[in-house]
Amino acid sequence: KARRGIILSNAGKFNYEFNFNWSSAKHPMLLLEPSNGTVRKNDKVVCYLTFAPTKETVLEGQNIVCTTAGSREYAFAIHGNAVPPAVDFSFISYDFGPCFIVEPDATPMVETISLRITNQDNEMDISLDCSYEKRSYLHVAVQPTVLGPHETLEVPIKFTARNEGLYHEVVPFTINGTTIVNVVLTGEGIYPKIEISTSMVNFSTLQIGQSVSRIVKLTNRSKRKTPLELLAQHMHDIGLTIFPQVGIQIKPRDTIDVELRFAPTRRVTPFEEDLLIDICGTRKKLVTLTGSCQGMDVQFETENMSFGSVVYGSQLVKRLLLQNRGDLVAKFQWDLKRLGPDFTIFPSEGVVLPNQDKQFEITFRPLKIDDDIRHDKILCSIEGGDFLTITFTGACVAQLEASIKELVFESHVRKEVSKDITIENKTNMPWNLIPMITGDHWRCPENVAVPASGKAVMPLYYNPLSMTLQGDANPFSRPKQHKGALFFAIPDGSAITYNLIGTATEPEPLDNLQFKTPAKMSLPIKLAVSNWLKKSPQVFHVVTENVSKCISTFAQGADTITIPPNASRDYGLKVFAYLEGTNEFKVTFTNNETGEYVFYNIHIEVTPPGIVDTLVFHAPVRQTVKKLITIENPFPAHTIIQFDEKSFWSCSNSSIRVRRVGEMTGRSEGAFEVEYRPLLHVTEATEAQLLLKSPQLGDYPYKLQLTTSPAGIEKILYFSVPLGCSQTQAFRFSTFVSKPTDFKCSVQQSTFFNVPALLKVEPSGWDGTEQSITIKFEPEALGDIRDTIVVFSDTGGEYKCTLQGQSIPPLPQGPFIFATTQEIEFKNVFNVPRDFSFAIDGPGFTVNVTTISIPAKSAKVVLIKNVDTTTGRQQPLAGKLLVTCPSLPELPPWVYYLEGELK
Repeated sequence: KARRGIILSNAGKFNYEFNFNWSSAKHPMLLLEPSNGTVRKNDKVVCYLTFAPTKETVLEGQNIVCTTAGSREYAFAIHGNAVPPAVDFSFISYDFGPCFIVEPDATPMVETISLRITNQDNEMDISLDCSYEKRSYLHVAVQPTVLGPHETLEVPIKFTARNEGLYHEVVPFTINGTTIVNVVLTGEGIYPKIEISTSMVNFSTLQIGQSVSRIVKLTNRSKRKTPLELLAQHMHDIGLTIFPQVGIQIKPRDTIDVELRFAPTRRVTPFEEDLLIDICGTRKKLVTLTGSCQGMDVQFETENMSFGSVVYGSQLVKRLLLQNRGDLVAKFQWDLKRLGPDFTIFPSEGVVLPNQDKQFEITFRPLKIDDDIRHDKILCSIEGGDFLTITFTGACVAQLEASIKELVFESHVRKEVSKDITIENKTNMPWNLIPMITGDHWRCPENVAVPASGKAVMPLYYNPLSMTLQGDANPFSRPKQHKGALFFAIPDGSAITYNLIGTATEPEPLDNLQFKTPAKMSLPIKLAVSNWLKKSPQVFHVVTENVSKCISTFAQGADTITIPPNASRDYGLKVFAYLEGTNEFKVTFTNNETGEYVFYNIHIEVTPPGIVDTLVFHAPVRQTVKKLITIENPFPAHTIIQFDEKSFWSCSNSSIRVRRVGEMTGRSEGAFEVEYRPLLHVTEATEAQLLLKSPQLGDYPYKLQLTTSPAGIEKILYFSVPLGCSQTQAFRFSTFVSKPTDFKCSVQQSTFFNVPALLKVEPSGWDGTEQSITIKFEPEALGDIRDTIVVFSDTGGEYKCTLQGQSIPPLPQGPFIFATTQEIEFKNVFNVPRDFSFAIDGPGFTVNVTTISIPAKSAKVVLIKNVDTTTGRQQPLAGKLLVTCPSLPELPPWVYYLEGELK
């Protein structure tokens, strides 16, 4: 902002009105206040014109007219321009290229690049902020800060590849709250791939003093140069050396030779040693080795300093700045002999650092009444430079004891209070008094009009800019009281004097701010800080106190902020809370040279966090897929991060399991494995909520997008039986239900395959429980029969198994050996009643029935008689029972061999 003051004075006898009007359309970035009002007689009004640009612009053709007393007009032409901040970025895009992904329990490989940001402006500071939220794979380490002219800020950017694939991020930087510069960062995550030409090297058996070398080839199959180290461990003790061993760098698709040399100097029993390789912090076996061995610019801010009139016995202190705008340290010394007894200077000698100012206290204490006290060209010598000169002038007037009064003030530092002073004029002439104040903490109007034979009331304001001494400790040499004097020179030759005494206590808070923010999200806060000094810049050291003592809430901001004289700046503070709840902060800005400070009280209500990330899973039914989640550990290495193994995670979908990978304590991050195994196939994608919990880090909610594909056929069971017989097999599968469940079993051709209608299953763990279903194959026709058994539950899912059955012609049975009679059972294997014919092939046997009807899936007994009466047979009597189905003439008969016992 730029501000200019327009002073309207009234030296007349009457009040007058004023009004400002724009001669053309007012520029939106211009503000005038007040634009109208009244100027009282013997008074003045200051109107401020403010130019506050928000973008690049030029003020041309802007004119304003001030009309006073309704007739007189004063025209003003306004000129100005606004230019964009002169800021240079060392780069606006950077490609990290292929970067290695390490194992979950290894130290992450961090690629770091420094972005240099330079303020190229010769005069103006710029404010810089970055709204980019930290990711697990990218961290931009920058806090809200202010860059002075030609100052440079180094911003470390750290990239850690987490997953295989390409990365593309845009990091916005905001300059002066208006201009945004985007920095594009790209990279790729890859896995290191090193191949070796052989897995075993044999040095055979050597004699002491002999040596043998073997060459193995290492090939880099990854896209990036791979650093590696060969870990020989204790191999040197047995005469094994490896070259090269450390500092190995293999370019992409390149191959290097590694020499393995065995030169024993003592006897070595047969050995088998594994040579390990360290790639990106991960150790793996590379090759097995076997073998054995037998045997200057300095100036004042002004050239003249006038102290005005000082009552005899009093003093007036003014401050003078010595400005060093050069590049060297300037050593100064005042010529005290030329000061005389009326003036003193402190300090009288010392040094001024480059681009710094030195403040002198010049005290005017006249020793006699004199209306013209003057000391010309007081010398201040600069070592290695020219002499500087300054002229001091003042006057000493007599003091009337009766006119000296005392006024006492008390206030918080930088909080203004006032008291009214009544001045009585007993003469018949009006007075226009010019009050003279000594003391930086008081102010009053520049003139006071007192009517003839009347009174006037003048407000006197006490606005202490520094605290007075509180208690006994006094590290900053504070006075117990502020002291000053107010002097009125009366036209009749008399004077009115007030001794001013003030006490300034600790400051009140600048404001009590309240904010609300979700956990796990950065909250930017702007705190306005002003420099109450009119001529000296102040460097404030910033301390942020966590009043609520919550270790899981972090506040970050610049350690210092520099504010020019009589100006204000916004201090950027970022607060990041891991836990829900209420947090109280006190942010104090302290000038360490003076001990003066201002502060804010900040109340932050932290609400539940939003979704941290969305994870997409796809898996076939009853198959698993895994993903890794990493959570940053912001605490020091000694802080123990706790997780309740029974309740550190929860999920709305029972097909999800979470497992911790290693400990988080002492590491920069923790890893969690999320495993998805669906039990049911759904055609549409479903969503689930996953929540990770820690007492120190709070809740981490994730959204899961889950899709499935159908499970295939579990297996195939093959059956082969003759018609009229049956075969039984078991279908085995694993279930993963969390509560008791009933599975329904079904087949399409129940006349051939018989299965139980229901299978009761008890709860199982994540790894599942094996189940078994008995399947009986009993065909009623010849040929191949194909079917599928389906085992289904609304919660446990669906299992399918192909049943491949083969029915072959009935095999002959027997022989049945008997002397007189024999019962033979025959079963109707069909699912409907059938008529069957029974016939005997051969003499000597009879059957009790020739045709019989048998119900479906039932059996009946027929009786066979041996009617052979022949005696003395040398061979047994043989015959066959043939059973046919007249309704199915294509079926071959069932054959039963019969044999009579020899009599």
